[in-house]
Amino acid sequence: MEYETVDVVTSDGATYRGTLLNEDSFTIQFVDMRETVHSLDKASLKSWKKSRQSLMPAYDEKTLPEKDLQDLLAFLVSSAAGGAK
Repeated sequence: MEYETVDVVTSDGATYRGTLLNEDSFTIQFVDMRETVHSLDKASLKSWKKSRQSLMPAYDEKTLPEKDLQDLLAFLVSSAAGGAK
C-alpha cells in the first residue's frame, strides 16, 4: 500500500498535514497527525497539495546513536524470537 501525504489550508487559514484516505472530484478525506479524520469540500479550501513525502521522521544519528540503534535491533530480534515459540 502506498501512502500519500496531504497538506491542506482551509478558507479560515487552518492548516493540516496528514495521510490521504480518499479523494474524488469534489471532496478530500484524510487523517491528520492527531489521528482525526477530515472530509472537506475542495471548493472551500484555500489550498491543498499531495506529495509522496513520508510523515515519518528521518533517522538522525544525533537522536539515536549507532550503538543504541544496534541495542534496539538486538532487543527486537530477541523479543520476536522469544515470542515465536
